Amino acid sequence: MKNHYWFVFCMLCVVTVAPVGFSDDRPAVSELVKQLESKKTSVRIEALELLKEHKRPETIPAIIARITDHKSSVRLAAVEALSVFEDDQTRQALTRALKDDDDRVRYAAVTGIRPLACQEILSHLIGMLSDKHDEIRMAAVRAIARIKGRDAINALSQATNDDELEIRMAALTSLGGYGSAALPVILPHGKDRHSYIRFTAVHSLREIADESSVPLLCGMIDDDDHSVRVAVVCALGILGGTRADEGLIQALEDRDTVVRMSACRMLGMHACEAALGRLIDMMQSDPEQAVRESAAQAIARIGHEDALPAVTSALHKSYQEDRLFLMNAMMELVEKKAQHHPETKETVSKPITPSPSVNEDEKIARMKKHYQQAAALFKQGQYAEAITEWEKVLTLAPNHAQSKRMIQRAQNKLSQEAGHEQP
Repeated sequence: MKNHYWFVFCMLCVVTVAPVGFSDDRPAVSELVKQLESKKTSVRIEALELLKEHKRPETIPAIIARITDHKSSVRLAAVEALSVFEDDQTRQALTRALKDDDDRVRYAAVTGIRPLACQEILSHLIGMLSDKHDEIRMAAVRAIARIKGRDAINALSQATNDDELEIRMAALTSLGGYGSAALPVILPHGKDRHSYIRFTAVHSLREIADESSVPLLCGMIDDDDHSVRVAVVCALGILGGTRADEGLIQALEDRDTVVRMSACRMLGMHACEAALGRLIDMMQSDPEQAVRESAAQAIARIGHEDALPAVTSALHKSYQEDRLFLMNAMMELVEKKAQHHPETKETVSKPITPSPSVNEDEKIARMKKHYQQAAALFKQGQYAEAITEWEKVLTLAPNHAQSKRMIQRAQNKLSQEAGHEQP
């Protein structure tokens, strides 16, 4: 027994040290292949693991021979060793392994076959959708998603009715990559009793961006789950059009802050003049500062000069923390008015603002400058520098909510980057 382990240890040293492709590693590989016939289970497994690391195509037939080994642990090692190759004989061998009695082997086979998924093996993968193990069914869904065509859509449609929510969600997410052909499968799930399924269906409809989904989405504006409503608003924002805008205007009345903010932004993106009156009301009186800001930004993007008096009036009556975004909105509207009326460009004056002191005007200008610099740095991925600029805004206006939120976002980005850098 000791001789077997000593041999495997020596082969490990040789195969690891010898550069792949050099002629002097071939005897070692040849000896590893011979060890696949060893009576010792552990030796066969070790040999397969070393052959997997070496990735020599000429060893494929010997590895394939082990997928019928009487020991399931050896069959598992053989399937895992084959997963590094991408050729027809490997695909055929892994397809046979899908029927193994051991669930670990079946899982390794369906996972390994994923990069090789094609129409020829679709029927075998469909069979895996009935496997008793959730992990295997999930892996089958992910493999099927790599295959295009109507048959794959039908297979994923079967998976959308799985007993496990996560598998249903994975199937619906995958269907989003099939375009309008998958709509008949996805649309009914917008009325599913599970909010996770409705959310995933909306996400896929957003990815497909087919206007025929607008009626369903508009009907989901009053969904019980706020995350679904946010997803619906974003999907309608991507789709656009008169009917979508009607749904977004309806969403302005939502009780959830994020839904109202999202609806404001989407209507601004669409330059929807039909929403202007309601947006002005929200800019002036919504209880949430973030919503008031989103409404003001939307009004500025719409750019209708009739909104200018309302913005000016709001600036007179605004909270201190609202002054910066209202000033920005007012300046955008003034600029757009000048562009629309070039003959009066030189005479266009800024609307009358409250009579703040000189120091107050300077403070607003400095806040705007620091905020814009911070936003530019954030977009460039310079998060630490952006935080410094937003902190300068807070020294001028300690309660400026948007700067506080953006500092938190920048800190989260820095934390994510630090996490990726760890070994």
